[in-house]
Amino acid sequence: MSSRLLGPADQAGIDRLLIPGILAGMVAAVPMGLFAMVVAAIENRGFFRPMHQIAYVVAGDGSVRSLEAALAEDPFVVHPQMVLFGVVTHLAVAGFFGAVFGVLAHRLRSRRKILLAGVLYGLAVMVFMGLIVLPIVALVLDAGDQISGIPSRIGWGTFAMQHVIYGLVLGRWPWPGAE
Repeated sequence: MSSRLLGPADQAGIDRLLIPGILAGMVAAVPMGLFAMVVAAIENRGFFRPMHQIAYVVAGDGSVRSLEAALAEDPFVVHPQMVLFGVVTHLAVAGFFGAVFGVLAHRLRSRRKILLAGVLYGLAVMVFMGLIVLPIVALVLDAGDQISGIPSRIGWGTFAMQHVIYGLVLGRWPWPGAE
């Protein structure tokens, strides 16, 4: 009798769901992040500001340089370590949400349904992050509006568009078994 919770066949099934989802989520994070960076640059908030903000959300007071860079007047100020940390964090979170979506996509099977579900899922992730996760992180880090106010500062429309882009890429991903 095996002490494993899942047998080899079950484990392979989970891997077939989660691995494509993680990959799809990470790939979808790239155009989402680029959109955020271009909008930030156009609005003269700094091209790298979104990545500095992500680093600040995760590292809190340990990334004061990142926060200062995010608030700087120079639109191209960058602290490479903090930007890289922000990018890696963004990809990791997006990979997690992609894995969750991968389970959903597997159940839908229809490409049209998956595309619609991707957009709706992206918006659901926006609501979850903007109204639940960021306020909780702000409370834990005692960072107040610097974290919880990110969606309002960049604009809920821009925040929504970022997540629609994420959902569109998830929905267009070549999911195994989709017809």
